Amino acid sequence: MAKQTVKKAFQDAQNLRLKHPLDSGEYKLRETRSSLSRIQETMYQIGEYLMNPSHFYKGQILGHCCTTDDKAFWIKSIPAQVAKLLGYNILPSIAALTNDSLSKRDTDRTLDIANGMAKTLLKDCKRQEARLKGGISAEYDNMKTGCSEVHGLLVEADRIAEDALQVHEYRKKQKAKRGD
Repeated sequence: MAKQTVKKAFQDAQNLRLKHPLDSGEYKLRETRSSLSRIQETMYQIGEYLMNPSHFYKGQILGHCCTTDDKAFWIKSIPAQVAKLLGYNILPSIAALTNDSLSKRDTDRTLDIANGMAKTLLKDCKRQEARLKGGISAEYDNMKTGCSEVHGLLVEADRIAEDALQVHEYRKKQKAKRGD
């Protein structure tokens, strides 16, 4: 099975979301943050394995997403996974926040900021994709020291979702205070 590129993953995700529009953005942003958390936990477990391989058995599940045997393939897929989450979940969810009572103006402003952050993140995903094609050992070394560049992609994707949710929560609290 050929690995999907970052660019194709993002485009395919956007096209698929057009066929399945969201009625609500808030729940999908929370769901996506939960998925990102699981992926990050797996990254931490891989780091633990790399530092202490004798504490794990062959084929052991690491975190929620991979095993000791497929960790390299899985890590190399993360840039495309992040692109897919941006195109299918995060950006469309932010656009759908108007259905969760966020004003059109606030939704548009939040989406503009998120699109800028996503553009930068997609460039980073492409850079990591190219770096990982050259081999996984440098990423393993980074993971052992707690400075994984691939993990940074997950953190940034989560930040985009979290920022949008914070805007939504803030506006909801403001409306509640005013009695709207």
